[in-house]
Amino acid sequence: MCSFQYLTPDHMDMFNPCQRFWRIITMLSLMYFCFVIVMLNHRPEYGRYLLGYLDDRLNAPVLKGHHTYDDNCEITMENFLDNFDHYYAVHLGDWFLSSFVMRDYYLLHMWSIMDEVIELSWQHILPHFRECWWDHLIHDILLSNTPAIMFGMYIIKKMGLTTYDFWHRFDENGNTKPTFYEYKTKQWIQIE
Repeated sequence: MCSFQYLTPDHMDMFNPCQRFWRIITMLSLMYFCFVIVMLNHRPEYGRYLLGYLDDRLNAPVLKGHHTYDDNCEITMENFLDNFDHYYAVHLGDWFLSSFVMRDYYLLHMWSIMDEVIELSWQHILPHFRECWWDHLIHDILLSNTPAIMFGMYIIKKMGLTTYDFWHRFDENGNTKPTFYEYKTKQWIQIE
């Protein structure tokens, strides 16, 4: 892997300012991805055992009795405020920074909803993904993801950065195209 970094071309623009730094970062990223691929091919118990060398707390088994967010799904103010925890801050920071990467309102909102669908589909594997229906909709999408995306896009606009249109909703003049514009027939042929 170390030799990979010295065999790759260095004529790219991102390597010009500090070439050695970016080669080290790329090498460490490659090593991390190889480690993740190896870990994905082992059982979770063995993965926790290996990671236990880094942190002893990871060798502890995952208990079924730990706190999940679907313990009490009644819509009360106490339950509602109880779910504003560190995961709420993680959602805010994640979607704020994601808006700087993607810079497209529609793509970010679609991705945000798909993120919640992934949480729903993985809740049988990861107990922390078990949430009440109102926690997915109100907390995650409406109160954390959407404001973070809007604030990120507002900052992007104020800084004068380029926003992208990955779904080609606008034409060359910046006007909104009709919904199925690209599927519109260019010409009609009359068949007799």
